[in-house]
Amino acid sequence: MMLSMLEKIEELMSSFKNETVYLHYIECEKKLMEDPLKSLLEELQKKKNLYLELQPYEKYQDLTCLKNEILLLASQVEDSEDYKAYFKAKKSLDERITVLNDIIFHSLNVKLGGENHACNCR
Repeated sequence: MMLSMLEKIEELMSSFKNETVYLHYIECEKKLMEDPLKSLLEELQKKKNLYLELQPYEKYQDLTCLKNEILLLASQVEDSEDYKAYFKAKKSLDERITVLNDIIFHSLNVKLGGENHACNCR
C-alpha cells in the first residue's frame, strides 16, 4: 500500500528524531540549561537588556563598564566547552536538515513534473 505524502513525512520525522545527530543536539541543548553555563547566559542576557535600555542615554552616561562586563561574560560563555559543543551539534543538525530538505524537494519535484521545473524557493 502506498503511503500518502503526509504519512511519509511523518515517518521521516519520526526516523529523524532517532538519528544520532538529532539526539546529540538535544543532549547538548540541555547542557546549556545547566549551571554554571545557565547562570552565565542569564547574566549575559540581563546585561544586554540593561545596555539596550540605557543605550539611548549613552551620551549622558558612560556605559563603558557595562559594555566591558558584557564582553567578559560573552567571552566566558564562548569559552565554555558545553557552548562550543552545542554550536558544533547545531551545525551538524543544520547540515543534516539541509540534506533531508534537498531529498524531499527533489522527490517532490520529480513527482510533480520532473527536474527541469525545479522550484528555487530557498
